[in-house]
Amino acid sequence: MGEAFSLKLADGQKWKIMADGRAGDFLGKMAFILQIKRCGNGTGRNLIIVRDGYRVADAPKINPPFPCTSLPKTGWSQQGFMDVRCWRHHDVADIICDIGDEECPEIEFAKMQTLVCLIYQDVKGNGGLPLHAALVERNGRGAVISAKGGTGKSTCCQRIAPPWQALCDDETVVVRSKTGEFMAHPFPTWSRYTSGHSSETWNVQKRIPLMAIFFLEQSTADEVVPLGDGETAVLLTDAIADSWRNFGMRYHGREKRPFRARVFENACELAKTVPAYRLKASLTGRFWEKMEEVLGETGLAEAL
Repeated sequence: MGEAFSLKLADGQKWKIMADGRAGDFLGKMAFILQIKRCGNGTGRNLIIVRDGYRVADAPKINPPFPCTSLPKTGWSQQGFMDVRCWRHHDVADIICDIGDEECPEIEFAKMQTLVCLIYQDVKGNGGLPLHAALVERNGRGAVISAKGGTGKSTCCQRIAPPWQALCDDETVVVRSKTGEFMAHPFPTWSRYTSGHSSETWNVQKRIPLMAIFFLEQSTADEVVPLGDGETAVLLTDAIADSWRNFGMRYHGREKRPFRARVFENACELAKTVPAYRLKASLTGRFWEKMEEVLGETGLAEAL
């Protein structure tokens, strides 16, 4: 195997992402975007990336190509996601992913997005959610701003004034730490790569306490309206990152029901724990001041 990179999240997940020789350049680009560093032989779950030259339309293989001899040779289950084929085994935590032959840059970046969705699966299992939402920080504390595409998340991130800082404007991963606190990680805006050339990067291992959730609406005047737990849970379920929703669509029948149930369960728990608001923002107003006001009313302004 070639170089390996480490990715750690605040819920305790530790991933060791490695590649065979043919996939080394691919992993290097992915590591650059995620701002993850090379690692040695430390512990963690292995995500093994190979290029075995298949296409998803090909007849499925019973077992994966084996880049290391310590893995079981049989007993693997396989799923195809877009242009990536993945194998899991009930006796080991490792995941093997065949990304096929090298293709145009846009498809290669889409494959990276699919691999990140594999990490989202463990986030879900640990009580977290990947959200279609921006993440903004003020003095070491975070708030997410969720909205459908084209509603204005990116514009809000560009306009928000210091000491606020935008960490990402499209995908935020919320996880629950071992102490029960919800923490937020910024993740890439993959469309900037899949729709053209970009050199932007995101520090996905950066973790900040999540203090509030805002659901953005366009308005002629700035206003913040508190939301109840039930409405928040529904809105959070709808705010699942589009990339992960598409990933989850690969589940069928009885597989899909527990997937949806766990997502909603996590959304309910997040809604009970972190205050949520409807954020009505105008094009020219200072919406962040309304955010600060409501956070003050909930006793969070000094923490921020």
